[in-house]
Amino acid sequence: HPAPLFRKDFEVTSQIQKATLYITAAGYYKATLNGRRIGDIYLDPAWTDFSKRIYYTTYDLTNILQNGTNCLGVTLGNGFYNPLPLKMWGRRNLRKVVPTGNPKFIAKLILKYNNGKTEELVTDDSWKFASGPVAKNNVYLGETYDVTKEIKGWNQPKFNDKSWQNA
Repeated sequence: HPAPLFRKDFEVTSQIQKATLYITAAGYYKATLNGRRIGDIYLDPAWTDFSKRIYYTTYDLTNILQNGTNCLGVTLGNGFYNPLPLKMWGRRNLRKVVPTGNPKFIAKLILKYNNGKTEELVTDDSWKFASGPVAKNNVYLGETYDVTKEIKGWNQPKFNDKSWQNA
């Protein structure tokens, strides 16, 4: 399946004291805010036994949020959660020895305003998603990218996502 793109517009209504994003995935993710990559970690989160734990990353977005409309964007990749049925060491099929499935992510953005108000933006069915230009991806074999399927501005505020599906 093509790597899905997820997006969520939200409003910053007054002066921010602190903005913290908590995010993780079963598989890999790339997060953006208003079209700019969040952080510098690639292939995140680190591999783990997904049946026991999944690591998450915390980002301070305080200085990069803008007043008014903002957009969080997330692209998912298969990572070790959805490997091809390759034989490792000539005999072990990863899909049979580790927990697997379609990539998923979860995130929470906590906005603390100077006026004492706190707001939480969480992953729910109000997020929108569509297939993106990454047609195939694998941790060992790389990715197949179809430039004709690029969606210009998809992770920018006020993008028209009416044709996208609800998550």
